[in-house]
Amino acid sequence: MNIQLTLILLVAVVLMGGCGGSSDGNATRKKIASIHQLPLLAHGQQLGYVEGFNPDNPPAFQNAVADAWAEASSAGMQISRLQIDWKDLEPAKGSYDDTDLIRLLSDLSGRSESVMLMIGTADSGSLTYPDYLMDGDALADDMRPSDPLIVERFRKLMDWVIPIVEKHKVFCISIGNEPDPIHDEDPEFMISFIDFVKTIRMHSHKLNPEIAITFTATIDSLFRPEFDYAEDLAKSVDVLCFNFYAVWNDSGFDEAFCIGILDKMRELAGGKSIIIQELGCSSEINLDKNYGLHAGSEMIQNDFFEWVLDYMIKHDEFRALYVFQLTENSPGLDLIYKQMFDGIASDEWVDGYISHLRGNGLLEFGTGRKKPAWFTFIQGLKDRMPKG
Repeated sequence: MNIQLTLILLVAVVLMGGCGGSSDGNATRKKIASIHQLPLLAHGQQLGYVEGFNPDNPPAFQNAVADAWAEASSAGMQISRLQIDWKDLEPAKGSYDDTDLIRLLSDLSGRSESVMLMIGTADSGSLTYPDYLMDGDALADDMRPSDPLIVERFRKLMDWVIPIVEKHKVFCISIGNEPDPIHDEDPEFMISFIDFVKTIRMHSHKLNPEIAITFTATIDSLFRPEFDYAEDLAKSVDVLCFNFYAVWNDSGFDEAFCIGILDKMRELAGGKSIIIQELGCSSEINLDKNYGLHAGSEMIQNDFFEWVLDYMIKHDEFRALYVFQLTENSPGLDLIYKQMFDGIASDEWVDGYISHLRGNGLLEFGTGRKKPAWFTFIQGLKDRMPKG
């Protein structure tokens, strides 16, 4: 037996309480076994939203955003989400910057909201590791996510992060957002990434076993057979976490396909909880499963939210759902996306995709007008408030 395997087995024995089943070991085991129930999250199904990413909201619109939060809070909203990249937390090797992390967490926990924290290692197919681990857009020295150097550095990051976040009502940490698209170019990447998640999850449990560890996936592994890692994904995390958007066909919202995807999530979870990190439907342009463009409308957006919130309230595996997003994108953010996506597809498709992103917002940019789906979201909060 090699040394590495021996160490892994020793850690497993400690986590399971040893062969003798000591009281300390049993307590640890019970804590770890309870993680998929999200012990730091309020009971019941919780709804929240991602505010948006505009760099240029005018004052009047900022007031509308604040008013929307007050309305949602009064209706029962208790959760929020924060995303920050690993490279921003560790701008130089071994040098950590907690300025934005503490400021933003303090704002959220100060509003008495439980927080899901995203620490970005990947973001929709691009890598967000610190510069000292990167060579251009790729990991340096042909490393994989489970490379010992990467694992060692992220363990040290978690040693630093966990004491901070446990003071600020963080109930779950996701350590990557949509790494899945890399699978198309490198089928070995996701297997290595999942191994990385397993290792970090085990390490994090030693620091605080009640904070759930996961990563956020697309729905690709649920309907594309070539994305063959779904079962490994489910085993690697405390709770399953997906981004889920309305899927379209030539007749409109593809309800049968969406039901199939949500049913597969529940089947794959096998009793674990599920978090929907981004739940969206655009009032302007929506996509089918092959990324074709289909015109949307505010009525269609509202119909989708009514449907999906009704489906999910019937299935308590879905513990936390975040609407993507509160605000429509500003013209300034549209321009940033235009420059970012330039050349990846036809101009028509890129323009349509930017419209798709903009239309996901529930508040009209500038005016602050609330789309019908906003009121459906508010009713969803009220429907989930404890009775009595």
